[in-house]
Amino acid sequence: MSKKMRLVLLFAGIIIFSSYIFFSLYSSSENVPYTMPSLNCDEKYIQKGNECYLDPAFIEKNTIIIYDGTFNNGEARKLTAPNSLVINLEENDTITWINESIFTVSVEDFTKELYGMDYAQNVIINKDQHTWKIDEINPQTQKSMQFNNTGIYHYRVDTTNNGDVGDIVVLSKETNSLPVAIKAKMAQSIIHVNIYSIPELISTGSGSGAGVSIGIDENELEKHNDAYSYYYEYFDNMIPFDVPMIIEFEAPVTLQ
Repeated sequence: MSKKMRLVLLFAGIIIFSSYIFFSLYSSSENVPYTMPSLNCDEKYIQKGNECYLDPAFIEKNTIIIYDGTFNNGEARKLTAPNSLVINLEENDTITWINESIFTVSVEDFTKELYGMDYAQNVIINKDQHTWKIDEINPQTQKSMQFNNTGIYHYRVDTTNNGDVGDIVVLSKETNSLPVAIKAKMAQSIIHVNIYSIPELISTGSGSGAGVSIGIDENELEKHNDAYSYYYEYFDNMIPFDVPMIIEFEAPVTLQ
């Protein structure tokens, strides 16, 4: 056996032995809560999961920024911030998209493709309002669009480089007259606007037709005398219209 081969085998043996010692000392058969490592994001960026995103706190109201990003594999894509935006027709009915990426992009309604059968069955109202498109927003330019109807609008950034999808919640004095299914989807988006400031929030849903479902870390049950009432009031204050809420307590995400 050559000297080089002996060194390779020795190095491999050290790695295997070290791994065995580490896992013998620090692992167990029990699940442990998963903690996302800090990424030390740049200024004006915020960590969401295992990536850094533009912080919406630095963006003007009724404005969506389109900017360059990458997938974990390094593939280019177009991101939007904020990904979910809430506006009120009584205050300002116009949204501006600013293209800070290096490519020309377009923005188009994505509601029909997203909801499929629900859309066909008229669960999504104002169908004539879900055919809009903004063509050719050149790099470092902006275009605006006026929204006239209450509801939720899902959009897609159409580009050759993996465009992002997002949604716009349009509120007005007519919001409470909408069907529960629509209000539930609107409520879910409003919660998502705040999702990374609520670490105990595990999940949200709106597909049951009964309202918006909200999953909270079950460990919160020990922190409040009446955790259900606490979180019901918390989200009731966050959502500016009447909608049924289902509060459930769930096990946190764990590593096996």
